[in-house]
Amino acid sequence: MNQIDPPITLSDLFGNDDSSCDDDDDDDDERRMMNRKENNNHCCYEVQNYNLWGKDLQIRQYAFHSHNANQVWPGTFNLCDYLFTTHRNSQSNSSGSSSSCWGDMLELGSATGLLAIRLSMELNTTDNKNEHAFCSSIVTSDVQEEGNSNQVEQNIQHNFRLNGFVLSENSTTTNTNTTTIPIHMPHLWGTSWDKAAVGLLPHGTRFDTVIASDILLYVSAYPALVQTLKELLDPSLFPVPNLSGNKNPRFVMSWNRRMKESIQFFDLMTDAGFQHTNEGKCVYTFWKEEVA
Repeated sequence: MNQIDPPITLSDLFGNDDSSCDDDDDDDDERRMMNRKENNNHCCYEVQNYNLWGKDLQIRQYAFHSHNANQVWPGTFNLCDYLFTTHRNSQSNSSGSSSSCWGDMLELGSATGLLAIRLSMELNTTDNKNEHAFCSSIVTSDVQEEGNSNQVEQNIQHNFRLNGFVLSENSTTTNTNTTTIPIHMPHLWGTSWDKAAVGLLPHGTRFDTVIASDILLYVSAYPALVQTLKELLDPSLFPVPNLSGNKNPRFVMSWNRRMKESIQFFDLMTDAGFQHTNEGKCVYTFWKEEVA
């Protein structure tokens, strides 16, 4: 049986194109993607080996998904490098402070779960306020699929198991252990996050850092995504400082695509009161200052 091609392929959107980013390192992602070893081919999926920040990981990717939540996106590598490099630099410059910790993390558009798996390997195992920790917990999230389908969640869980993780006995406890699979949140952008979280996340769960790789594929979804980010990153809802002492949660996004329309997302975020900075290598940080 022939494999099914996804409706939009990586080669259609990515390439060694200087217009996709202001940096000269765009081909790093492609080189790493080309160096992966492929095995276990099946009719509609394949398991591939990736090396992400020094760890060899196995990831099952399906040939098709209606919302392209079936594959590893190139921006994953730039985002991973930024998160780990920033943490390492903060450790060496913190003089014993806790500024190195990303706190409680949420990944939007988790797809195969590759980045979440790698980050989960850095979670605290004994003390959530360990100042040397990378992060305290992580939750995955992706599209709310139609009907009773939960292919994305099942595939993420499968990939976690491929890499040595197990399901938690308490399905409503955020992942703070390096061996348990984190909670997954199916969610439709633009709808209430709090309502979707009922029964899945502990009441009042907040996130210090929201991350995403290459999620600006559908221009028509930008207003809904901004609405969700406004709900997740509203500093007035979370008066208690996070582990880094910052009361303003952040959205850290990798965006490495040849789509001129993507400027609309940045404009919408500005109109919604967000500030942003280009961190280099096509990684951007967004935040909203708390109004006194």
